[in-house]
Formats: sequence, C-alpha cells, structure tokens
Amino acid sequence: MNLYEKEIEGIVFAAAEPLDLETIEEKISKKTDVLKTLNKLKSEYSDRGINLVCISKKWSFRTSPNL
Repeated sequence: MNLYEKEIEGIVFAAAEPLDLETIEEKISKKTDVLKTLNKLKSEYSDRGINLVCISKKWSFRTSPNL
C-alpha cells in the first residue's frame, strides 16, 4: 500500500459521514487518481469484516453485509 492509498483510506475512515470524490481530492496532500485508488481499496476490503462502499456517489466504510 502506498502513501496515497494510506492517506485516502485514513480520510474516508475518519470521516463522520460519507465523502464525495471532490471532498476526498481536496483533503489529500498531492494530486493522484483518487477514484482509481478508491476502487483498489474497495477490492482489497471486499473480503473483510468492513467494506469500502460507494452509495449515491459518496464513499464510506461499512460493516460487511455478511455479518
């Protein structure tokens, strides 16, 4: 996991409410492909107890529906 993945993961995790792409882009320290990174993280979290999800164009971590 690179620095930008960690930074984006931390921003979404710490947010009190789901974040849209533009908000996440504003909060990162350097421009990177945020959507590509979010989709990579979504895939990495797909088999865990929490999942990264996008609902109504906003991203957040949620408990896995299997639990």
